[in-house]
Amino acid sequence: MVALQPSRTTLNSKSSLEAVQLLLEASADKEKRDGRGRTPLQWAAEAGQRETVKILLQAGADKDKSPGLPVPGTGTPLQVVCSTGDVEIARLLLEAGADKEKVSRPSPNTPLQIACSKGYEDLVKVLLEARADADRALPLMDGGTLLESQGTPLQTACREGHVAIVQMLLEAGASRNKVSRSCLEKPLQLAFASRHLDIARLVSKG
Repeated sequence: MVALQPSRTTLNSKSSLEAVQLLLEASADKEKRDGRGRTPLQWAAEAGQRETVKILLQAGADKDKSPGLPVPGTGTPLQVVCSTGDVEIARLLLEAGADKEKVSRPSPNTPLQIACSKGYEDLVKVLLEARADADRALPLMDGGTLLESQGTPLQTACREGHVAIVQMLLEAGASRNKVSRSCLEKPLQLAFASRHLDIARLVSKG
């Protein structure tokens, strides 16, 4: 197997697709991490390198791997693209069977929670179509340490003022009353507190 240092590898840089393919054919380590603990697939997802993502997935790269280091802004490949808003790469990962609910040490929020927080309507739609849990907000345990999440997807969307996303979540069956351990205010309370009255009216209809 070809040994690759993450800081030097072409696989982890903006190189030609042909070079990436050649490295893989030479048995390059497709799970080798860079200085931020990212695998090539995590890097490609974050950089928006769609064709590279395709090649890596076809080569069997781990589509659910968590970062090797607790660096803010990193996460599983699907968490990463839900933070950047890349719908096409999200589709590629989901079609490859990426775990829609997996969280990581740097980011204890599910891909859907992240997309709701950022206001990425198209991404939320794709995740809900893939049957992501519209109510999930489980805290992540790291040993004995509780890493808090930001609330259910609906709590998040109500707090941030994303009307269209609130509507999508409600249509997907999200609970109007569910709260999380890290946020004890109900979605309606969050909408009022943030002065999103249009959302408050929407949530109160149920």
